[in-house]
Amino acid sequence: MKKGSLENNLETFKEQLEQTQEEYQLLHEKIVQFEMEHVDVTQVADQQVVIYLKRFSKDFNGMKNDIEQQGNGYQRKANQIENQIVMKMKDYNDAYNIGFENALIDIESYKQRYHQLKEMDIVSKEEKTRQAKLKCEESFKTSFISGLNEKIENAKKDIAELNKGLAQRDFNGETYEFCVSPTSRDDFKEYYKIIQSGKEYMVNNLLSETLSESQRRIMDDLFIKLSSVENDQETEQMLMEYTDYRNYLDYDIKIKYASGDYAYFSKVNKEKSGGETQTPFYVIMAASFEQVIRNRNQNEDFGCVVIFDEAFNNMDEQRIQEMIKFYNEREIQTFIAVPPSRASTIIPYVNTRLLVIKQGQQSFVEGFRDE
Repeated sequence: MKKGSLENNLETFKEQLEQTQEEYQLLHEKIVQFEMEHVDVTQVADQQVVIYLKRFSKDFNGMKNDIEQQGNGYQRKANQIENQIVMKMKDYNDAYNIGFENALIDIESYKQRYHQLKEMDIVSKEEKTRQAKLKCEESFKTSFISGLNEKIENAKKDIAELNKGLAQRDFNGETYEFCVSPTSRDDFKEYYKIIQSGKEYMVNNLLSETLSESQRRIMDDLFIKLSSVENDQETEQMLMEYTDYRNYLDYDIKIKYASGDYAYFSKVNKEKSGGETQTPFYVIMAASFEQVIRNRNQNEDFGCVVIFDEAFNNMDEQRIQEMIKFYNEREIQTFIAVPPSRASTIIPYVNTRLLVIKQGQQSFVEGFRDE
């Protein structure tokens, strides 16, 4: 009886073995087919198997449990993403009222809509966008040249106007003239020539004089440089540098002596001291403030108040008097603080005189008149 029972079990095991072998063969064929169709996934899986074998050392139940846990985590994440997609489908459907179903089963309708927009509407607008970009670039290039040229010419006019007044002003045997010339900076020289040429950055325009091919190449290099900087702060700094007309000019003051000789402030400033350098300094200050006033918004009220402390301390009496007269002719309100030794020189040329007196630890301010 025991033998008969074992023989029956053996037959059952043989049948189960055959069935298992058939299932194994079928599963093996599917795996091979999958591996051929998904080589990249197979490579990753093979690497993962090696890691599992090292980690679990043939503990296949441990492997199975770990894989199931990871699978559950991936499934939860997939469910979250599916919910997000469904919400976006609903939002799009509500926004554009296209009548699609708000379920993943209808995702193909949304995909077709996407490709339609991508391949038709967006492509049709691409050329218009490109043309608009080109027009913007051309406009910037044209206004860059003409705008800087206008500012440079206005600066030259302002300086010429200032020189008219300075030519009549004698500072103890010296007269001054502001000098402006093209920049000596190598990186701005070529741009200055193009800006001053009066030509326009245009293509095939018979009605205006355009830049030559070499000039256009120089300007193209500049615009590429300006547009290729990725950092916004660096781009802004470069734009400010290249659009500031002052960087295209060099400035100096010509000092003319009664003898007929002359010198330039850039040289005198390094070699001499005292009134010879202080007087041009105050002339420069007056010119700077006056330029700010001239360039203000004409529709706005304004005031220009300048405070000088220990003013004119190295200048002689005649230079001081001429300098104050010069400032009084400007649209500038000056507050001048001087020691008592300079007060008598300045008093005749100012409207208000205040005397600051110190006694012990206290100070007093008293007004006084000529009498």
